[in-house]
Amino acid sequence: MGERQYGVEAIFAGDPVRFDLRPDQASVESLEAAIGSPFAAFTRFRDGLWTISDIRMVLGHAYPDAVLMQGLTRVAAVDAAIVARPAATYAPLAIKILEAFLFGLAADQVRFVEGPAL
Repeated sequence: MGERQYGVEAIFAGDPVRFDLRPDQASVESLEAAIGSPFAAFTRFRDGLWTISDIRMVLGHAYPDAVLMQGLTRVAAVDAAIVARPAATYAPLAIKILEAFLFGLAADQVRFVEGPAL
């Protein structure tokens, strides 16, 4: 088995984006303030109990160059993508990001390609 990967390579809003949740203390504290326990969030996604806010928070925290505003990480590209496509399009991406962060993924599992825009 190859080396574990901790980020996800995605086609997101038509562009290639690498989503990474950073393991440094400040980033983890910010993520936990937004979604609670990353493992509990992973479990909510796995069990189909996620919210659109959960998707926004996970993608926003993992999106490169995310901007912290009013205590929440929001990225214009994340919000625009969620508006352009059904929000559920991005639940598999969010779960994959959390899975990579928590457990690491095999190299053949780190890709996500969204469907066409509405």
